[in-house]
Amino acid sequence: MAPVPADDAARSTPPGLPVGTLDDGAVATVGPGGVVRLDGADWVLEWWVGAEDRWHDPTADAAVRQTLVDDSPVVATAMRVPGGDVVHRAFAARAQAAGWSGTAVVVEVENLTAVPVALALVVRPVDGDGTGLRSVAVDGPAMVVDGRPAVLLSRPAARAVAGDVAGLAGRLADGDDAPPPVEVVGGAAPVGAAAVVPLAHTAVARVLVPVPTPGPRRRRDPVAGLVGPWTAPDAAAVGAGWATHTAGMARLELPEPAAAGFLVRAERQLLLTSTAAAAGLLDRRSARPDAPHGAVDLLDLVDALLRCGLEDPLGPVAAALASSQRLRGAVPVGDGSDATVALVVAAAGVLGGPRAERWLDELVGPLAKAVDRLSRGRGADGVDPARTAAALAAAAAALRHVEQPDVAVLADEVATSLAPGWTGPTTGRVLGALDAAAPATAAMGAVDRARGVVDVLDGLVAWTPDGLRLCDGWAVSWAGQDVEVYDVRTPWGAAGFALRWHETRPALLWEVVPGPGADPERPPTVTVDRIDPAWSGTGWDGEALLAAPKGAATAVPPAGNGDVPGEGESFS
Repeated sequence: MAPVPADDAARSTPPGLPVGTLDDGAVATVGPGGVVRLDGADWVLEWWVGAEDRWHDPTADAAVRQTLVDDSPVVATAMRVPGGDVVHRAFAARAQAAGWSGTAVVVEVENLTAVPVALALVVRPVDGDGTGLRSVAVDGPAMVVDGRPAVLLSRPAARAVAGDVAGLAGRLADGDDAPPPVEVVGGAAPVGAAAVVPLAHTAVARVLVPVPTPGPRRRRDPVAGLVGPWTAPDAAAVGAGWATHTAGMARLELPEPAAAGFLVRAERQLLLTSTAAAAGLLDRRSARPDAPHGAVDLLDLVDALLRCGLEDPLGPVAAALASSQRLRGAVPVGDGSDATVALVVAAAGVLGGPRAERWLDELVGPLAKAVDRLSRGRGADGVDPARTAAALAAAAAALRHVEQPDVAVLADEVATSLAPGWTGPTTGRVLGALDAAAPATAAMGAVDRARGVVDVLDGLVAWTPDGLRLCDGWAVSWAGQDVEVYDVRTPWGAAGFALRWHETRPALLWEVVPGPGADPERPPTVTVDRIDPAWSGTGWDGEALLAAPKGAATAVPPAGNGDVPGEGESFS
C-alpha cells in the first residue's frame, strides 16, 4: 500500500467545530477530516484507514464529507474508500469507568464498507513542525501522552508504531509496526504514535479522550489510573439529548436551501459557546482592537440568546454584565466600549422569563441604572437607535413583570422617543447570513453565529414599542412559497407567523402567546410593510389576505394551494 498522501511534518491543525456539554461548554474542536483537539492541548487525535489499496488520510483525501448529525454538536466525517464509506463521529459526553467519571470526547468509527479495514488512531503534535511532545506510548487500550492516558480505545490495539511523526504513515504502509507496548521519547523531531485496530464490516470502534479537570493541579491526576473499561452514551443518544435541550426554542422554515437546519444548529452551538465568548469580550486584559466593537458584539450575542429563548446561558451572561457595571452605570468591556444596551437586553430576557425570581437581586438594580443611563443619551456605543429602542421595549415588559412600573414607564418613554420605525428591507442581511452559514460544518465563532441569527430573525420578526414588524427580510424569490416562523421571543411574547399563498396573494396567519410582562389588554399592532405596506392589523392572533407583492405575479404557486377563500373561511 502507498503511504498516506499527507505524510508531511509541516502540517498544521485548522480551526474546527466545537463539541461539548451543557455543563462544561465547548471542550474540544473537530476540524476538517475529523481532527480532534481538546481545548488547550498541544496534541491532536487523527484517524487513518487502511483499505485494500492504501492507507487513507481524511485530512488529505478528496472523497471526504463532514456534517453535523441532526444539526447537533455531533460531527460526522465520512471518507470514501474502496468498498464504501468509513464514518467517524465525534462528540462530548459524560463518561464513567472504575474510579473515574467526567467529561470526555467520544469518537466512534464505523466501517460501512463491504470488507474489513484497518483503523489507525494517531496522536501527533498540533503543529507538525513544532517542538513535539515529550513522549508518546501505546500500551494495551491506552495511548499515553507525556505520561498521562490521553486516548483510550474500547479494546487493546493490535499493532502500533511510534516515532518521528513525519514517518508514521510510511512505516504503517511498509508494515513496520509491532504489537504494543511501543513508546517514543521526543527529541529534535516531533514525535507521535499510531494505534491500529482491525475494523470488520459494520463494526464500530469507540475511543475515549478524557477532558482534563480545570483548576489547580491535583496531587493525583484522576485520569492517571484510567486504563480499564469505560462507558459513555453513543452518538444517537447525545443527538437526542440536544434535541431535548432545544425543544420549544425558535424555529423557522424558509424557501431557501441554506435555511434548512440553520437556526437549530445555531441554537445548539450558542448553548455551547456563548458564555465563554461573553467572558472573553468582558475581559479587560484582552488586546484592544483599532476600533471598539465589543459592545456591539456582546449585544449581538445576548440578542440572539434572547430571541431564540436560550435562557440557560443568558442568566450567567446577564449577571456578568451586571457585575461589570460601574457606579455611574457604564458597562465597560475589554475593548473600552460601553455595553449598556447589551446589559439591558440580557437582563430583560432573564427578568421577563420563567426564572425571573432566581435573578431578581442581581439584575433589577443594574437594569434600572442602565435604563437611566440610556435615558440620558449615554451607553449606546456603536448601537443603532432602532436596536436601542427595541432593547428598551423588551426591558419595559420585563420590568412590569417584576413589579418595577416606574422604571418600565421610563423605558417605554425612551424607546418611543428613539422612534425605531421601519428601517428598510433586510433581505440582503437575511440571505447573506444564511449563505455564510450554509455548510453544515461552517466553523464560526460565537459572535459571528449570533450575528447571523440576529440578522435572520430581525428580518422575520422585529419589534417596536407598538407591536411587531413581520417579514422585513422577505425576498421576491419567495413568492408562491410558504414561510413559517415559530416561537421567536419578543417583549410581546413568543411570536410566530406563516405565509400561505392563494394565487399571487399571500395569506398571513400570526399568533403571539403573551409574555409575562405583556399587557393582555394592549395587543400588538402587526405590520408586513415589505410585502403590503398598506396593511396593518391588531391582535394576539389573526389572519389576513395581503395584497400581491411586487414580483409575485410571475411566481408559480405550489400545487394544491387553491383559490382565495370566501368570507368567513379560514386560510389555514
